[in-house]
Amino acid sequence: MKIIAIDTASSACSAAVADEKGIIAHFECASGKPHSLDFLPGVAAMLEEAGLKLADMDAVAVTIGPGSFTGIRIGLATAKAWGQALHIPIIPVITLDALSYNIEGVCCPVLDARKNEVYTAVYRDGKLLGEYRAVSPSVLCDDLKQFDEPVCFTGDAAAVYADLFEKELGEKFIKADDDRLLFMAAPAALLAREKLLQGETVDALELDAFYLRVSEAEQKRMQKND
Repeated sequence: MKIIAIDTASSACSAAVADEKGIIAHFECASGKPHSLDFLPGVAAMLEEAGLKLADMDAVAVTIGPGSFTGIRIGLATAKAWGQALHIPIIPVITLDALSYNIEGVCCPVLDARKNEVYTAVYRDGKLLGEYRAVSPSVLCDDLKQFDEPVCFTGDAAAVYADLFEKELGEKFIKADDDRLLFMAAPAALLAREKLLQGETVDALELDAFYLRVSEAEQKRMQKND
């Protein structure tokens, strides 16, 4: 069993291939350039270096959001194209679930949502507590003060708002290692293995994004129609 997982939902992009034993290939990029320039060449190089082909894959996993609207669309379009061309199932993975995967204790993934907000949720030992939200970092800190234990932050906003989190939470604030701040494909691939075994797959027509709020373009369109 081989699963290729792709992530373009944030400021960085990544891809990984997992089999029964674990991650066997990975690609990561945080160049700051549009994902349309870096992503597919990086995936091609990753597969070539590992001696693999897309045709070897049994499923494709993709992060569906929340995150960058443009980035999510790139990932979804790629997964749909591969799923249809290779006749393999698609495994949707929520970005926050990937960021919290296999982290013990309390984990709080945070992705920069702009407008002084973060996309976030709270997990304990990988299990979701509550709901997915878009909130201000200050409100999030107030909510996290209920925990009398360390809180591990993952995701790109963990670095963006590190000073605030440390000021509000003190020693309870723990920032994850750098590879868990930006790159989601590897944990998404491992999580997708479990989903595949449980039959949690979709086809290209069923695959859809997971947004926590509408894009600015959609907001303007709605205001124009009011």
